[in-house]
Amino acid sequence: MMTKIMADHPFFQSESYLKDRTAFYYMVFNQTLPSTQHASDGKHYVISKPEGHYPTWIWNDDLDQRAIHDLVSDLKAMQVQKLTCKQALYDELRPYFECSGLFKMGAYYLSEVNDFCRVPGEMIVATPIYLNLVAQWWYEARIEMANVQEVSKTAARQEAKDLIASGNLYLWLDQDQCPCCMAHIQKCGDLVKFGHVFTAKEKRQKGYAKALIASLSEDCIAKAYCPVLYTDLVYPASNKAYEKVGFQLSHILNHVSIREETV
Repeated sequence: MMTKIMADHPFFQSESYLKDRTAFYYMVFNQTLPSTQHASDGKHYVISKPEGHYPTWIWNDDLDQRAIHDLVSDLKAMQVQKLTCKQALYDELRPYFECSGLFKMGAYYLSEVNDFCRVPGEMIVATPIYLNLVAQWWYEARIEMANVQEVSKTAARQEAKDLIASGNLYLWLDQDQCPCCMAHIQKCGDLVKFGHVFTAKEKRQKGYAKALIASLSEDCIAKAYCPVLYTDLVYPASNKAYEKVGFQLSHILNHVSIREETV
């Protein structure tokens, strides 16, 4: 049964939890937020519920029927409406909840960049002179994303400003110094999550994104970070590109909404 725990609880340093840590970046990130609610039965699972509309993350290992029953009770008590968990756990929870909006993610990690032929060009940190371009790219990216609400051009521009201001948005310039693609990184502990990866439509299928991800990954690994990322499993082509760089699939995670009246 649920016991509320703090972010520095010894369970987060247990061998069983740490072996899956690269797939649960957001749970690691949630530990840094004072408003996050953490709960655990002390052995089989941990629930990490951040404040606001963000999804609850659930880590589990070797759940028996009693632990599943306890977990279900805890999710109801915590009034969870959106959750992300391992695919096997989702299958166990389905009989207890009405779920909608299922989104399957691939959780990848990278320990070493593969050797492959790279296109000419260079990686740079995005600066404000690229604001218009980044804003347009992010607007187009949101339109292409599955299960993600589209944003207005005004909202996309504001997010582009924030990404550039973070100092963690990178661009790949081809040999003619023309921007081809972008990627953003977010660091937490020794993990660094890649996101906001987008290639201009006219620059796709030319190896620019792989070159950017590889160069950025090498830089992160040299600084003792472990690169991680989440992908949409309905796009096998982009997933293969990450795998060619050296990323390995660690888990399939399911993100799903729970109908309010069933919680």
